[in-house]
Amino acid sequence: MSEKPIIFSGPMVRAILDGRKTMTRRIVKPQPFGCVSVVPDLCGWRRVRGGPDCNWPSTDGGQEVWRCPYGAPNETRLWVREAWAAHLCDGREDEEIHYRADGESCPVDGTMIRRWRPSIYMPRWASRITLEVTGVRVERAQDITRKPQDIAAEGMPLDWQGGDIQWFSGLWDKINLHRGCGYSWAVNPWVWVVDFQREE
Repeated sequence: MSEKPIIFSGPMVRAILDGRKTMTRRIVKPQPFGCVSVVPDLCGWRRVRGGPDCNWPSTDGGQEVWRCPYGAPNETRLWVREAWAAHLCDGREDEEIHYRADGESCPVDGTMIRRWRPSIYMPRWASRITLEVTGVRVERAQDITRKPQDIAAEGMPLDWQGGDIQWFSGLWDKINLHRGCGYSWAVNPWVWVVDFQREE
C-alpha cells in the first residue's frame, strides 16, 4: 500500500482525533477546462494503476486524464502533517514530539523556547495519524450543500450554533482565501472528495 503526506490544520486534526472528520475536499489543480456544465459522473472515471483517474475535456477538443493525487481507495494511506515541535537531546532531536493541535504551549528545553514548526516540514517519523483512503470522487465544492452528512463528515464542531453551510463555506474561505489561491466558495471550484478512516 502506498503512502502520501497530507496537511491538516489544528482544528481538523482535533476533529480527526475525535472521530468527527472522515472526509476532506481538496482543489483539483489545475481546474478542468470546459467542465462548467459537465456532470462529474459523466467525466469518465476509470480505475487504473495509481488511480482513480478522471477524464476531462481538453482545450483541443480531446480529453485529458488526471490522476487523483491522494491515491485510490484501499490502495493508499495518507500520513498527516501538522504543526509540531521536538525537544533537543544533546543537540539532536529525540522522539518526544509535541503537537500544536493538542493545545499545549510550545515546549521549553532548559531556558530555550522551541518554536512550532510548520506542518509542511513534518517528517514521516513525527506523524502520529495515518488515514486509509476508502473513497475518492470529484464534484464541485458547493455540491456539499445537498449532502448534510458530508458536512458533518468534514468535522463540523458538535457545539456549532450556526447553519451547516455557513460553517463549511466559512471554513472553506478561511483555508483557501488565506492561501491566496483564488478558489473561494463563490468560485465553486472542482474538488477531489476523499473519504478516509483513521488507522489505530
